[in-house]
Amino acid sequence: MNTKQKMSIALISIILLSVTALAASTTKSTNAPAPVATFTASPTSGNAPLSVKFTDTSTGSPTEWKWNFGDGSKIIDGNTSDYQNPTHVYSKAGTYTVKETAINAVGRNTVTKSNYIKITNAPAPVATFTASPTSGNAPLSVKFTDKSTGSPTEWKWNFGDGSKIIDGNTSDYQNPTHVYSKAGTYTVKETAINAVGRNTVTKSNYIKITNAPAPVATFTASPTSGNVPLSVKFTDKSTGSPTEWKWNFGDGSKIIDGNTSYYQNPTHVYSKAGTYTVKETAINAVGRNTVTKSNYIKITNAPAPVATFTASPTSGNVPLSVKFTDKGTGSPTEWKWIFGDDSKIIDGNTSYYQNPTHVYPKAGTYTVKETAINAVGRNTVTKSNYIKITNAPAPVATFTASPTSGNVPMSVKFTDKSTGSPTEWKWNFGDGSKIIDGSTSDYQNPTHVYSKAGTYTVKETAINAVGRNTVTKSNYITVK
Repeated sequence: MNTKQKMSIALISIILLSVTALAASTTKSTNAPAPVATFTASPTSGNAPLSVKFTDTSTGSPTEWKWNFGDGSKIIDGNTSDYQNPTHVYSKAGTYTVKETAINAVGRNTVTKSNYIKITNAPAPVATFTASPTSGNAPLSVKFTDKSTGSPTEWKWNFGDGSKIIDGNTSDYQNPTHVYSKAGTYTVKETAINAVGRNTVTKSNYIKITNAPAPVATFTASPTSGNVPLSVKFTDKSTGSPTEWKWNFGDGSKIIDGNTSYYQNPTHVYSKAGTYTVKETAINAVGRNTVTKSNYIKITNAPAPVATFTASPTSGNVPLSVKFTDKGTGSPTEWKWIFGDDSKIIDGNTSYYQNPTHVYPKAGTYTVKETAINAVGRNTVTKSNYIKITNAPAPVATFTASPTSGNVPMSVKFTDKSTGSPTEWKWNFGDGSKIIDGSTSDYQNPTHVYSKAGTYTVKETAINAVGRNTVTKSNYITVK
């Protein structure tokens, strides 16, 4: 076979392959169905303006959609997802037929839903409202609450006192608050408005405002008697809603005159003995009234103090810490203490000095004095030979150990059993190790490790401020 023949055969093969592919493609295309249009909508009825969501439920995989909403609006025609499931607003009452056309590469299909969307006009509003409160003293703040039906979108209010009419569509205008500043009886009107119409309701003589009465002053105080200095709390009990108060406490102090809450219920300190007449004036916009309470506050000088005290403990070994507790009467404000051991005298007015703690470092019998002081005078009490301090006895050393026998290496716990309150200990474990000498709790009950076999003699020395004592336990520890 020559070259020309080979080329002819190859060309025929290519043509056959192309025809086969075209036939397969044509067969595949003709298998895709044309779309079948259908849709739903929600809601399908309501008052104008009504927003309706349309949802495409067509089969056959449409790629484009056309919508005719039946109200003369522009037909939606395109292939975006917005057009597949559009939202449309019906602005006028009526019954509307809706059409959808679903389109793909094979063809198109149109569905028509006759009289599908039903739009009605909203009813005209019926105005009504409530108010709270509807009566009270001027100035009175009144909250108005709209109760109208028919879905109004605007409101007009006339409060009847010549104030500016509220006219608008904000929520503030739906439920306004108004302050009536003058006494009188007021007729209130509300107009409710929507796209269909308006309606007005009138409530005659609805709001009744009266002038507050003039105040009637009265007050209480606590306490009304006591020793200098005495802090007295005054409490206003006036009627008639006063807004200002004047106080005269009768001791020549500055008169309190003003309208703050502090002045309504003031606190005053009387610094001198005497009997005082107190006046209060209560004031409001209508008038004022004064009440006088003669000889109301009685202030006396405090008595001179009477000193006395207790102590605990009053006896014991050196060093002894003693807590002194003041029991004086007459409300002393300062104290002086002499503890009888030539220590520095405590002299001052802090709470520490009222109930001090003192440490006696030496044995002896001590006389203690306390002086109690206040603004009126002072008084001293002496307790002779009140504190008895003794020296502690010299210690008597003794101890135990566990275990006392065993194999190398053997760890032994030594426990001090000495009497006489030792404060230091010395240990000799008998194996040539360093002697433990000190005052820490570790040295009182040490642990020692014996690293060699043998029989060991152990010594303990117990020490306190009075003296020392040594105990020897021969051949006490056996290590194998």
